[in-house]
Amino acid sequence: MSALTKIFVVLNVVLSLLLASAAIVYVNTQSTTSTALNNALAANKALTTENQNLRAAAQGAAADKQSMANAKDEQNNQLRAELAAKEQLLAKAESQNAELTSGFAQANAVNTSSSEALKMAQTVIGERAASYDKLRGEYDNLQKNLSETSLALDNSINSAD
Repeated sequence: MSALTKIFVVLNVVLSLLLASAAIVYVNTQSTTSTALNNALAANKALTTENQNLRAAAQGAAADKQSMANAKDEQNNQLRAELAAKEQLLAKAESQNAELTSGFAQANAVNTSSSEALKMAQTVIGERAASYDKLRGEYDNLQKNLSETSLALDNSINSAD
């Protein structure tokens, strides 16, 4: 065998090892990325379900408000003045879901108007959208880290040669 043939055989073996290691790295990182994506999708589905429940509850509150308003017009006017002050406090605390739930219960107790219930539902939707955006950002960071890791691995393999 000539020296050139031996060089090509060695080069073929080295390239075969690089190809095998690249395939192994790809398969390992694919399952991690897939798991992170599935977790993000499950969180998004839970948030969507919760949004639908809050919308249904807001519609129920509007129906209760209408039936109560026919019987208690004078009392309803007094409670609306109290509600305006409480609505300002609720707008400051929209980031916490427990406070929104308590605000919704207060709104139901004091016969909120349908427009106020709609404002609360829109606030929750905004929070969920922000949460989805945050999850999307985390997913993008995971993808970036995957790319950087792959590049670093390629550089390490190249420098090892």
